[in-house]
Amino acid sequence: MQKGGRLFSSMGKLSGVSDEKRLESLKIAARAFKDYKAGISDIAAKAGSRKEAFKMTSQVFNEDQVTGSSPFYTVYNAVNRFRTAVSEAKEGENIYWRLMEGPLDFLWEFYRNETACYLQLLWEKEVLIEIESGGEPKDVVEKFVKGPASP
Repeated sequence: MQKGGRLFSSMGKLSGVSDEKRLESLKIAARAFKDYKAGISDIAAKAGSRKEAFKMTSQVFNEDQVTGSSPFYTVYNAVNRFRTAVSEAKEGENIYWRLMEGPLDFLWEFYRNETACYLQLLWEKEVLIEIESGGEPKDVVEKFVKGPASP
């Protein structure tokens, strides 16, 4: 708590920075934190659906980290913008950034696990049942790999 408090109090004491630059940094930090909170809320709200987890996880794997519009990328980028706006790379800040990234890291792991469960369900429905009913295993598996499992 003390180190986090010192981080925020240091925002007002940036050495060699004009009041205008300091104000602009605070505005950037505020926008970034707002984006962070909105993104975390958006991701958490959809966590109850495996199908939605699959869609969002697939989106991450299909997009570029810099230009992608995935909520996960949006939140990670917001954290980086916030860090850039307020950080002076002082000792002890790492704990703060780990705490800030913790919910996102947890949600990312949760989404990947839910995606794995969803893919298993699709595998059983689309591949195993098709093979059991006489489908050509190679064709069925190839269709699955190029389809849902592609990302």
